[in-house]
Amino acid sequence: MSTRPTKPHRCRELGFNLIEMMIAITLGLIVILGASNVFLSNKQSYRTNTALSQIQEGSRIAVELLSRDLRQARLTGCGNQGTVANQIRTSGSPAALPWYADFANRGLRGFDGSTADSNPALTTGTSPGNHLTGTDNITLIGASDVAYSLSSHTAGTYKLTLNEANSELGIGDLIVICDTAQADIAQITSTTGGFVIAPAAVTAATPGNNAAPSKTYFRNAQISRLKSSTWYIGCNPVTALNCDPLLGGTSLYRLTVSGAAGPAVATQAQEMVRGVAAMDLTFVNPATSNYVEAEGIPAATWPLSTIPAVRISLSLVARDSAPSNTLISRVVTTTVSLRNPPI
Repeated sequence: MSTRPTKPHRCRELGFNLIEMMIAITLGLIVILGASNVFLSNKQSYRTNTALSQIQEGSRIAVELLSRDLRQARLTGCGNQGTVANQIRTSGSPAALPWYADFANRGLRGFDGSTADSNPALTTGTSPGNHLTGTDNITLIGASDVAYSLSSHTAGTYKLTLNEANSELGIGDLIVICDTAQADIAQITSTTGGFVIAPAAVTAATPGNNAAPSKTYFRNAQISRLKSSTWYIGCNPVTALNCDPLLGGTSLYRLTVSGAAGPAVATQAQEMVRGVAAMDLTFVNPATSNYVEAEGIPAATWPLSTIPAVRISLSLVARDSAPSNTLISRVVTTTVSLRNPPI
């Protein structure tokens, strides 16, 4: 039996045809588009969360610092807010104390509505640091939380000597000196041989003192700086935002007073939190126990400072980064119980 030789088979080349290649490309594009959408979504979420974090951090700082000043309003350090003698020199006609030294009338004083622009501490306008017209503000005056003890008080030379060798007090500083029976507010007019608080006839400081302290204070009496501040909504330095609160062009400001740089008292506006669009302050009316605007508090109540609590509501805005550039806003509200009522 003969066998016929088998003819060799031609090898076939394996690969993709055109249809298979198109399907692969289409599936690859779908995967890439899906991954891109996930990436862009995560990036947008990151930008939004960053803006929200800025708002939360700003609100936390604003509430903490403002609450601290509120709790120190009308503080003397010795628990005798009802027996305070103010020796700071008055001026004008009728004679009046500078706003930053008017402990009795402006230890706690709110302004809103038609009175918001009448606070003498503020300049209303559209320049950086100016108060935004018509927005709530509040002035707070009290002793600093840093106190020094008295070594001696020489009444004849108006000189105070401290137990501490190195204090932060200096010429021009407004101070509160107190013991359990009395407190005096005065200005340091000289640091020659101690801290001198001389009356107007022998002082070069501004505004100076009308008179010497009301009594001779004994050893271990307490001395603190008088801390005066006004919190308000003001135009921030970002001029492109045109002081528009809805665009983030306003900030929460704190106006403070310093006298240690020289004999004259100077004020300084500090931008505390950027992007604060509004601040709403309401106060508990002692007569009704209801929260009301500052205008709802009787005029005679402010000097007494029997207001037990303040409610703070801050509206903050932050802009999402490009490309969405969305403006995010949040409102934060807190209530602060006040201390240091008159005794």
